[in-house]
Parts: sequence; C-alpha cells; structure tokens
Amino acid sequence: MASNFESYITTDLVMRARKEEIDPHGPLIVGVDPAGKGADSTAIAWRRGHRIVKAERRRGLDTMEVAGRVAQIVRKDKPAKITIDVGGPGIGAYDRLMEQGAQFQQARRRSLLGAAAAVSRW
Repeated sequence: MASNFESYITTDLVMRARKEEIDPHGPLIVGVDPAGKGADSTAIAWRRGHRIVKAERRRGLDTMEVAGRVAQIVRKDKPAKITIDVGGPGIGAYDRLMEQGAQFQQARRRSLLGAAAAVSRW
C-alpha cells in the first residue's frame, strides 16, 4: 500500500496489528455509534480488553430502535459499561434509556452512559 502523506501510524504497523491474535480478557464494554435514518449505519462493538469480540452495523434505525437494541444488549450480555456517542442522533437513544429509569439505574451507577458525549478508547 502506498501513501501520499506521512502517517502517524505506518501501514506496516496497522497490517501487523490486524494479524495479531489477542486473547479477550477483562470486563465487557459495549460502544454504540448511532447514525440515524440516513445512508450511514449505526455501529455497535463488544470489547474485552484490547480485543473487539463482536461488531455489528445496522442501517436505517431511528433513535427508539437504537435505544431498544441497547436495552436488549444490557439484558442479554450484561456489559460492565456501555458508551454511546451522544453528539448527534445518539442523544435521543440516551434520553429514552434514561426515561426507562429503574431498569437502568444499576447500570447507570456502573457508568452505563455519560451525560456528555461518551468516548471510549478502543
């Protein structure tokens, strides 16, 4: 792969990292990047330690559908933490989850969602 600009992380390091096997360890953390109804897709990633153990993309979800999917993940997978990008359409999903209240109170105490844009280093 050739590049016309000098990159902070070189292509060979990226390719080597993609081939490296990393054992999943640590608590389950789920990251959600809601996209809204446009051409973009909502992305959800399940991570343990430095390894993404599962990822999915869904196109065309509205904020209520994203909130429903997150609630489903919380019930089924019981992640230690969920981060949602609330800088755009994610704020609607966040508001809906907080409206559901009691069901998410314990998860909120464990930092389910941030009050501002939640950023997790993946």
